Amino acid sequence: MTKSKYIFEQLARPNECWHESEYEWDKCDKPHYGGWPPPDFSTWSGFGWAWERVIEKPWYPDFIKFATYIDNTEEEIEADFLMKKMGLNNFIHPQRFIDALYDFLKGGRT
Repeated sequence: MTKSKYIFEQLARPNECWHESEYEWDKCDKPHYGGWPPPDFSTWSGFGWAWERVIEKPWYPDFIKFATYIDNTEEEIEADFLMKKMGLNNFIHPQRFIDALYDFLKGGRT
């Protein structure tokens, strides 16, 4: 399974499904909230798709800490967490976001 498909399956809302081809998408009997093709996470559009779904998840605060505080002490995290959370839009990049999200979903959760 590709990284993109794995992330899609972890974040998809009900009735959003991944298809390898437009033909598969056309033949799918589920009502869809999206379209063909699946999101390309290397683009700003794909980043937006992922971001909107990540912030809906109950583990969102844990992901933010994981993605922004690797190797920091607990004291450093607590002292700086709110400032970083408010400033995320200043340094988020589609590929860095997807890479961190993938690492988190594959086992980096606390």
